[in-house]
Amino acid sequence: MTIVRVYIDGFNVYHAIEQQGDPRLKWLNYWQLSQSLLRPGETLDAVHFFTAVWRFETTKQKRHENFIAALDAYGVQVHQGDFGKPKKWCATHERFCKFREEKQTDVGIAVRMLVDASGGQPQRMILVTADSDQIPTARALRQMDHISLTLAFPPGRAGEARELGELIPDRLELKPERLLTHQLPRSVHKDGRLVATMPAIYRR
Repeated sequence: MTIVRVYIDGFNVYHAIEQQGDPRLKWLNYWQLSQSLLRPGETLDAVHFFTAVWRFETTKQKRHENFIAALDAYGVQVHQGDFGKPKKWCATHERFCKFREEKQTDVGIAVRMLVDASGGQPQRMILVTADSDQIPTARALRQMDHISLTLAFPPGRAGEARELGELIPDRLELKPERLLTHQLPRSVHKDGRLVATMPAIYRR
């Protein structure tokens, strides 16, 4: 069997889903979605999900932690980065201001993929993002003959994924119709206990 691992840029997918206008898409079972990308003769070995919890608003933080607990219940390995406060030019105030910016996710994805590839497994990697910051990662992996690389970019992000797609010919768009068929249940249990519930704002 060909071993497959999936690497997901959580915020890149989230922001793409946000633009779709259907909140149900946010309650996504990434393990089942990853399984839907398998081909005959393949087995899913691991799903790595990279994100950072927004800790500056209690409601959003709890919702995010609830989602992480749901993913963990399905065997998704969640890697958490953080938010930094770099100073950038703010046109509104005409001065440099501190912005909250996600940190460590891009590097985390790159390191995890390169370490896994160097270890001899998997045989196929699926990168879920449209972020051009992963171009150096894709270039490095293309030099490894034992690795087959697939790009699965978020819905509506074909333009943003163009540069990555030029490096990764094996690519597909994760369309909303596919995402809707791989939702988490409204109540998620692990080891017989309730660990997460679908937020009311995600329901229709």
